[in-house]
Amino acid sequence: MRDESVRSRPVKIPLGFCLSFVTLLGCAEGPATEAPGPEGDRSVSAAPTARGPEPAVVARVNGVAITEIDLDLKLKSDNHEAAPGPERRKVALEQLVTREILAQKALAQGLDRDPKYLEGQRVRAAQMAAYERQELADLLLRREGDKRGVPTEADARAYFDQYGSRVRSRVHVLQILRRTEAAIVEARSAIERGKTFEDVAKDLFPGLPAGQAPWDLGFLAFQQVPEPWRETVYDMKPGEMSGILRGPNDRFWLVKLVEVREDPSVTFESAKDLILTDLRANKVQRSREELEKELRQGARVETLLPP
Repeated sequence: MRDESVRSRPVKIPLGFCLSFVTLLGCAEGPATEAPGPEGDRSVSAAPTARGPEPAVVARVNGVAITEIDLDLKLKSDNHEAAPGPERRKVALEQLVTREILAQKALAQGLDRDPKYLEGQRVRAAQMAAYERQELADLLLRREGDKRGVPTEADARAYFDQYGSRVRSRVHVLQILRRTEAAIVEARSAIERGKTFEDVAKDLFPGLPAGQAPWDLGFLAFQQVPEPWRETVYDMKPGEMSGILRGPNDRFWLVKLVEVREDPSVTFESAKDLILTDLRANKVQRSREELEKELRQGARVETLLPP
């Protein structure tokens, strides 16, 4: 049997674990040690992880802190509709204290080696790693996007001068979307062998209720037309099908143009805000693609999935 003082020593419980098990454990204070298993490893650099202000401590149990965050999460997990008053907070804190005492006893008896417990800990460590991966990537992309500047009215004017006919047009299109190049090549081959575009598209939606046609996108304004389509769709004639169009995130399309309608009343002033929004969105996407490509070229990636 291990010494019951084990919980007073510095330990690290992954944050995802704390969030999910706040009613069972209070997160321990002190310098962090390694999280259990490789799932929680964020060792992208030797620099220490930045930390915000320490949360207020509302109780200590044999030296282990229970914080304001622990208490707030406990109250939220209790699903109280109204804002909790002082009495409700006291009751919740007592429950946390009791759970912490029980958890410390379980640790002293070696129950932290229970396979189910360890598996749950690994899952929550992976959840924390996923949160860090997503949030840090988004922060970087936003910062890099800001560095490239915001499109101006002059940029919008230049776009309208060059692509005014696109801005004034609405195109009625059908699409076939696949997630691999092999799949889109197969769809194109079926059409080349004599099957209609519509039939190939319909085959991708088995069991579709009668009257529904999700491949028919109707009439799209210029800002609704995906950027990878634009250099092709606006040069097509009604009834024509595009070649294979490649987009980000493993998207491959075939597009068929049905009809084009032009609205001559559209002016730069009436379209300016839409153009600026479109330029901004496409600039962000291009910035992301360029950064991802640049960083992947410099990264050492080892894929261990079986072939």
